[in-house]
Amino acid sequence: MRVLLPVLLLLGCTTTLPTRDAGGADGGRSDAGRDGGEPDAGPDAGHPDSPALDTGADAPSIDVGPATCHAGFRRAPIPGGTADVHQISFRAPTAYTHIGLDLRGPGEVGPVDISRDGPDYVWAYEVAFHEARTYTIAFSADMGATVLGECTFTITDTGPPPDIEGPDCTGRVCGESDGAGGTCTRCPMVASEGGTCMDPPAPIGPGGPGPWACLDSAGCADGGCVIWCPGEPCDMERHPDGCPQGVESCFVPAGITDYEEACRQCCRGRHHAPTGEFACWDDAINLCRYPGDCGRPYPIP
Repeated sequence: MRVLLPVLLLLGCTTTLPTRDAGGADGGRSDAGRDGGEPDAGPDAGHPDSPALDTGADAPSIDVGPATCHAGFRRAPIPGGTADVHQISFRAPTAYTHIGLDLRGPGEVGPVDISRDGPDYVWAYEVAFHEARTYTIAFSADMGATVLGECTFTITDTGPPPDIEGPDCTGRVCGESDGAGGTCTRCPMVASEGGTCMDPPAPIGPGGPGPWACLDSAGCADGGCVIWCPGEPCDMERHPDGCPQGVESCFVPAGITDYEEACRQCCRGRHHAPTGEFACWDDAINLCRYPGDCGRPYPIP
């Protein structure tokens, strides 16, 4: 089984990304942004960041018995059996891209959890082994083109293999853990996620004048949701000093389930520096307006 994940890391950042291989028994590779390819039989000596792969008699070992592993690997439990959920990780000081864990033998690899430990990046997986036999696992980068390390060990028969849990965002919102090392992206104020629509509809939609009631999409960033909210166009003749900053792109708490409430909070946080006031949310027509204009006719004659 091969699980390969298109992960982009920036040095100095800590990132945890959710991914799960939905392929068949042989796993799969994602080639987002890159051409796919089968892994080489050994390390790519041309890769400037690739540590040497030592599988000789003096190779550092983290196992017992005949196992031989690259120093970057950690695994538990040792010794392990078919009934265990095995924790296998690889660490390196380089933010490798398009990483993957190849399992050579019958088993299942869960999604990756990525963290930092001092100067090192750590890629951690849960793995289940389905048979009592000798296995080899390989950690690679660059869509499998660069093998960074291999580990060979023996698994004994201790019972039926466990299921490896995948990510689950049921009932969880943007920024919360998916239970498998990743982060959920759900914004519950979106209509398709059960969000409540505006009542009455706003008189302005994303395309201009016309009724607008429901949020159809949202972005997830930094634990909050980025949404669009309706706002009254700025009338420069009436307000030559300008209007509060627009509400087309609002950052709101992810837990809000009511689209109207999300826009209300967004609008009331829009500051107008010349007057020192904040924009107001007109509940009668569900529209963000200039300070003091709420309750007046729309449009103002």
